[in-house]
Amino acid sequence: MPQQRVLFPNQGFRTPNDDQAASETSKHRKRTQINVACNYCRSRKHKCSGERPVCAACQDRGRECVYEADPDSTRAVTLKRTHAVLEQETQNLRQLVELLRTRPRTNIEAIIRQLREGDDVQTAIGNADAAVERLTGRLSGIEVQWNLVVAGRDTLRDLVRSNFKSLYPVIPPGRSAASSRTSSTCSSKDRRMTIRNLLATDEPDSRQQRIHGVTTPLTTGFDPASLSQLRPLVDDRLAAVEPRLWTTVSVSQIEMANMLSVYLCWHHTEYRLFDEDAFIQDLLSGDTEYCSQLLVNSICSFVATKLGNHDRGRTLTLRQAFIEEAIRLWTESRQLFTVTVVSAACILSLSDYFHTNETLSTNILQHGFYVAGRLGIFSATTATEPTTSALQKEYKAKAIAGWGCYRVCTTVALHVLEGPDCSREPSLPAIGKDVADVDKWLSWPRSSDVEESTPFSTSSSFASCSLARLMSDHTSLRRYLIDARLAGRATSEVVSLQMATLLLHNLTQWADSLHPQLQCHASARPFVLGMHLTAHKIVLESFRPFVGRDRISSQIYTSSLKQMTELIRQSHRQWGRLPNLSNAVGTLYNVLYSLTPFLEMDREANESFLLVAEILRHQSGTNPMIAGLLRYVLSAAVEKGARLPPEADEILQKLLVEEDDANPDDKVNASSFSFIADLDMLYSDPEAATLRSSLKRMKDGRIP
Repeated sequence: MPQQRVLFPNQGFRTPNDDQAASETSKHRKRTQINVACNYCRSRKHKCSGERPVCAACQDRGRECVYEADPDSTRAVTLKRTHAVLEQETQNLRQLVELLRTRPRTNIEAIIRQLREGDDVQTAIGNADAAVERLTGRLSGIEVQWNLVVAGRDTLRDLVRSNFKSLYPVIPPGRSAASSRTSSTCSSKDRRMTIRNLLATDEPDSRQQRIHGVTTPLTTGFDPASLSQLRPLVDDRLAAVEPRLWTTVSVSQIEMANMLSVYLCWHHTEYRLFDEDAFIQDLLSGDTEYCSQLLVNSICSFVATKLGNHDRGRTLTLRQAFIEEAIRLWTESRQLFTVTVVSAACILSLSDYFHTNETLSTNILQHGFYVAGRLGIFSATTATEPTTSALQKEYKAKAIAGWGCYRVCTTVALHVLEGPDCSREPSLPAIGKDVADVDKWLSWPRSSDVEESTPFSTSSSFASCSLARLMSDHTSLRRYLIDARLAGRATSEVVSLQMATLLLHNLTQWADSLHPQLQCHASARPFVLGMHLTAHKIVLESFRPFVGRDRISSQIYTSSLKQMTELIRQSHRQWGRLPNLSNAVGTLYNVLYSLTPFLEMDREANESFLLVAEILRHQSGTNPMIAGLLRYVLSAAVEKGARLPPEADEILQKLLVEEDDANPDDKVNASSFSFIADLDMLYSDPEAATLRSSLKRMKDGRIP
């Protein structure tokens, strides 16, 4: 068989030139893939080169080249991304509006301050949510401390009865003062009708009487108008003070010595914003480490403001002069970061608040807290105590100023719902370990008048600091409940009532730990009465939301209110109309609001209501803020249908006449104060009606 030839495919006739032409043709036909053309090329229906930032066509014609899509995306995908961004911004703005509607004013001001400083909306909202988480964490800490379990109403009632039955026996709201005093004389159980040691009716022994007699140099015969007359000073060294070293106000040596003595005697122990012994030493030597012109003028303006409520003469003139001088010095000292600035800021803020300048008072207090933070007083880490004497003195001064600032902030927040936010305690212990042994103000009480030297200032500092912690816990709980009400969220009644019970338990432990000199008895000092008034105010507000649903809560509420009025009577009997309760004006207004539902049911409530109204009326002589608030409270009580005692109605009519006759520039709109808004929030009309009906039901035995 013949061999066949292999056939190959015909590739035609090819030349080198053909290969070169084919490569050039393929190279010429290769195009750049363009996802999105610019707006100009799209309008001309021209092929766009896609170059950025300017394509070839726009560059040749001098046109503005604008793309509606990202380089790595299409126009549809870019529109979706833009829409998502706008949706997120809209959601943030809606959330911001909701926060402005529902959050307290303090949080709102913080959000606005962040926006003005350049932060975006999402950052401001995130910080606000973080603040809520911190608050929730603080409340969660209280729950952990109490070891809360899911409990029903019966379990909670048994819990309260088992812990507080001996401390809070049943006190009918209609019980008269005479019968209460009679039974307290006959029965030791009735003497403990409130939290143990919050108000002990036992008379002090002879040693306690002698201590209180020598440690209170001012008597009930003190005349505020006679500051030029030398009286027994709280410290004899004050008589050598040189006014020209510390102020430009025309004041005599005796007047300044007496004003400083009044502050140290009546007001210093309540907050203790500076080391009194170091202050007096620098005051006499002219040093400015622990004493300054700002601090001295702030103290004098504070005292003159208090005494100015009782005197329209020389003290009123000094008040205006010292306030102007203190404000001038404050403006010049804003860039300083010293301990005296912290102390002066707290004192000056209280003085300005009672001088009707609420905004300035809040700003000064916030700046003082900021300076304390810059000094490391509120740092996150606990500072170690120094060893040298010089550092110990500085350490002690910072610790005292820090805890004093903390107490002032918590006190303001206790009386005003939207007060300064000072949730962190000072990192420095209240009294250093090595300093506690020498923390004795030997000139008060004087060592020659007392058999044994008592570290009274140390005991009062510990008591005040412990109470400040409880005030901070109560403020956190109250803000939680108020925020829940504003936002329309449902709160767990059982958990809230258990946390209120925890506060009562902690207050009982606080009262049991008090020094004997800090117990309440007939000759207790005003600041001691003020501390116990504050403790009862915490109990009053903590159990108020539950008075219409739980009988034990109603009994605790009425018992605390009854004891608050007893404390006010005791102070009035012992100290008269001195400005000893002027620091507790917020508490007095709270008592007025709380007594309103009782006016038609209890004769003793009428007497207490009238006494508190007369005290506030006396303090409102030259203070338009106190006068305006008192007028507002009495008018609100009448509008709510309460029948005022005749004398209280007469006070209201006089206040209304004075308002009509007052100079328009001197008029004060009481409703503009945040304090009034907070009272309206705490004691709204529905709650007042619920309280009034619940009290009647409790008397009839219809509350289980």
